[in-house]
Amino acid sequence: NGNQWYSLSGKIDTSKADFKTPDKAPQDNATYEAKSAADLVKIAEYFMQYTTNELNNKNITINITADMNLNGADVCFVGENKSGNAPNVTINGNNHTITGLYISDNHSGFGTSSEGSESTNYGAAMFGWVSGLTVKDLTIDSAVVGTYENKQSAIFASHVNGNVEISNVTIKNSTVYGDNKVGLLFGYVTKENYQVSISNVTVENSNVYSKGGECGLLFGVVTGDYQADLNNSEINLSDIKVNDNSLAHISPDATLETVSGMQYVSTGTKYRQATAKFGFYGINQNSKASTT
Repeated sequence: NGNQWYSLSGKIDTSKADFKTPDKAPQDNATYEAKSAADLVKIAEYFMQYTTNELNNKNITINITADMNLNGADVCFVGENKSGNAPNVTINGNNHTITGLYISDNHSGFGTSSEGSESTNYGAAMFGWVSGLTVKDLTIDSAVVGTYENKQSAIFASHVNGNVEISNVTIKNSTVYGDNKVGLLFGYVTKENYQVSISNVTVENSNVYSKGGECGLLFGVVTGDYQADLNNSEINLSDIKVNDNSLAHISPDATLETVSGMQYVSTGTKYRQATAKFGFYGINQNSKASTT
């Protein structure tokens, strides 16, 4: 899929990490510093112990203070949590690069479909379900994320029910796979009066693959909750650079049909819009999506 290579040396020796695992759950307004790949993996393993209400609405910051190569290590901070366990996440890259990130379907978590049903076959990302998402001053190189079997896949967060701010971020030589609501940065936002800001983002030689539609290069779908008030909603995209080798694709296994002059994926029970250069947005979960 996408001619991506996987590392056979992806095990990171966390015994060499400087990070010392706390003996209690992550605290509100805490910052966790990753000076190496071993630190990042150990911090992620620490977070995976607490996919419970102990994380709900806590402000969590991951501070990247060095370039690091994960060599294909399967790394996920919070994958199995759901809406009641969603932290506010900030990832500070400090102008460093994370190379070789791999996130498998072992980290699929909870998500909500457009019909409102909650399922466990949603999402592969560094963080699964989050309240707010902020990412700045970071380069991701040679990441491989997700599988065609899961929805809402992305590098940073699969499902966001708060505001999003992403700035000074470069994604290169990377691939994200998913069923639908798939993007490089995040998969799905559902929030009343959502605020999404994406600025100074560069995408080089990176691709997104979807089997079931709603596939954007930056994100999958941004929409309100059911019957949401969106009078003050905004999606601001500025200074976005995408090279010619970066595209959103539909899997060759998907059935494409043209409906009213637009390309859709037939899922057997419904039609989903296929690909967008940046992503899709809608009024609420019951509305027809539009392309950005």
